[in-house]
Amino acid sequence: MERKKWEAIPKQVRDMVVAAFKMADIDFERDDVVSEDAAEATNKVASPWMTRAEAAEYAKCSTDTIDNWIVKGYILRAKMDAGKPGSVLIERVSLEKFLRSKIVNPQKRIRKMAPSVVGGHRVQSI
Repeated sequence: MERKKWEAIPKQVRDMVVAAFKMADIDFERDDVVSEDAAEATNKVASPWMTRAEAAEYAKCSTDTIDNWIVKGYILRAKMDAGKPGSVLIERVSLEKFLRSKIVNPQKRIRKMAPSVVGGHRVQSI
C-alpha cells in the first residue's frame, strides 16, 4: 500500500490494522507500506525489448556473446535503422527462453560399493 493512502486512513483504524498484523508477528507498516517511488517501480511493466547492453547485463555475459547468439539464431532481434550501426533491440522473451533452455539439471548420483575394490566406492547415475 502506498504511504499516502495509508496516512489517509484514520489513525484508530490504522492502529487496529497494525495490532491485528502484530498478532501474526508481521510488521505491517514496515513490510507493506511503501513510498510512492517504490510503488511506481513495482508497477512498471517490463518492455518486450532490450538493448544489447541490457540483454548482456541480464544474461551476465558480454555484448559480443549476445551478438554471437543473434548470429547463430538463438535469440531474436530487430534492427531499428539500417543506416545506424548498433541500433539493435533484443526480444526479451526469446532471450529468456534461450537462457532457460541452457539450465543444466545434473542427475542425482548415488554411491554404491564397488565389488572389485575393497573399501572403495563406485559412482552410479540413476
